[in-house]
Amino acid sequence: MNGFLNRMWPTIFAASVCVFPARVCVADDDGSIVFNYTFEVSLAPEEVVHTIFEFDHLKTYSKGVHSLKQLQHKPGSHVVRYEYRHAMFKTIISFKRILNLSQNEIDVEMLSCWDNVPFLPMLRKMTGRYKVYVNAAGKTVVRYRTVSEFDSSPGRAYRKILNRRSLKFMDGLKEYLLSRMAK
Repeated sequence: MNGFLNRMWPTIFAASVCVFPARVCVADDDGSIVFNYTFEVSLAPEEVVHTIFEFDHLKTYSKGVHSLKQLQHKPGSHVVRYEYRHAMFKTIISFKRILNLSQNEIDVEMLSCWDNVPFLPMLRKMTGRYKVYVNAAGKTVVRYRTVSEFDSSPGRAYRKILNRRSLKFMDGLKEYLLSRMAK
């Protein structure tokens, strides 16, 4: 997965000015979508990484997800199944989440995807990374980036739906971390 993100970085960087605020960016005409989301919190980086990674926290901050199930847990990694529903449409995606504490990163790799919507582009591959670091002002920064590849180029309306879902999920994480600052 790291190789994939490293290969995509020049394309991501050249195609997007969307590190802050978040939005979907089309990186290529081949059906790839890049999503970036960045925000600051006043928590220790280690606490932020722990909160993002741990399944009990994930269940709490996952907005827009109908159900969430941990399929496998090992030290430093777990497999999680997300189920999304909207009206009569349903999508089930499984991700492996890998913790890299020494780099304050969490890598996310899609293992499988199923949906009952035959007329929309099928998600073939999705990788992502949460990167947590301290900026020059001393604030902890959370940066999330995903690269999604589809079997055909998603249309503008579908990109808008994906953007809303991604924003809802990341806004949930941001709100959850900000609420932990108040404690």
